[in-house]
Amino acid sequence: MTSFFLQALHTVRSLGNVCSLMGLLLRMLQGSILVHFHFFDI
Repeated sequence: MTSFFLQALHTVRSLGNVCSLMGLLLRMLQGSILVHFHFFDI
């Protein structure tokens, strides 16, 4: 039972890491798109 709990905790933690990585990638992508449009506006 304890090993199952630890496994679930590990899964949740890795999912959180993946979500934060995806968020970081989305922010970087958003920033590059904004810069792209900014340069096209000039």
